[in-house]
Amino acid sequence: PDLPPLPRLCEPAVGKTIDGKVPPPIVLNRFAGDNRLMRLEGRADKDNQLVGAKRVAVSDDEVTRLCESGFPVAVLDVGDAPKLANRPKTVVPRSGDLPTEFSIFNTNNGGYGPWTTYGYFWVPKAMPSGHTFQVVDFTVTPTNFQNSGPNSHFAVSTLTLSNSDLDHDFDGKGVAFFGGTEATCGSAQKTVLQSWAIQNYTDGAIPPCGSYPGCSNPVFNGYAPAPWATQPATCGAWDAVTPKRFLVGANIWQQSVYWRCQPGGTCPEFVSPNVDSTSSYFRAGGAGVAFLHVLSAEVYWTLYFTNVSSYTAP
Repeated sequence: PDLPPLPRLCEPAVGKTIDGKVPPPIVLNRFAGDNRLMRLEGRADKDNQLVGAKRVAVSDDEVTRLCESGFPVAVLDVGDAPKLANRPKTVVPRSGDLPTEFSIFNTNNGGYGPWTTYGYFWVPKAMPSGHTFQVVDFTVTPTNFQNSGPNSHFAVSTLTLSNSDLDHDFDGKGVAFFGGTEATCGSAQKTVLQSWAIQNYTDGAIPPCGSYPGCSNPVFNGYAPAPWATQPATCGAWDAVTPKRFLVGANIWQQSVYWRCQPGGTCPEFVSPNVDSTSSYFRAGGAGVAFLHVLSAEVYWTLYFTNVSSYTAP
């Protein structure tokens, strides 16, 4: 069923369009019992791999400038994070609803601040009893993302389980989308399957989680660490310019796959190999979704997500 629109702090500027369409809103998180607005900030290790995300407060001045930029700004309410942190690690209660459209973009807020990526967020949910897989379906339209930096990439995570802030507590299966010139599987921009089991992350520790592979972030492009190095390459071309539809799926047996489609046209035009990323450290029970980005260059770019949905099934 159609969900009601998220509450908005401001509407798009009159006449502001991207490719002839009004841009979808930037989403900021607000946690139960705390009126502060928050964004997620992706964290990468020395090998430029995503190792979680921390919550960062968004000031009133930032919100004002985001609104003045002409973008709509929406608020996504999610469950009380401190209470979630005290729950058993095998379950995450339903909390918040996935927006059907949103924007992620990098800006220095009109020259008034450091370059910052706004709009990525986390929606925690539990896997319904008897269900075995989750799919996230969305269309993404990039603008200037091909110039976002040599290691710039965002990740879409399914089966996501985190009871705190994803920085020390983030398990999931999904896809990484590279926008820059990093080319470990033969194309300047690409998509590859990825798996996360990020637990007890510690800044400065080598390895950063202290118990690899208990904390791991393998990328399935033919260069994954053991024991996943024998998995097939999952690299699919993505020019970081053309709108594309993706379906990202994973099941409770830790098998994952993604499809790439032409919006309104050929589907699928590419299907990745089905990868088994079994790890005894992966925690089941989550069906949350996270959209994260790391390692952007100091350049303006946008990603517009539309027709976003997520579902689970037996």
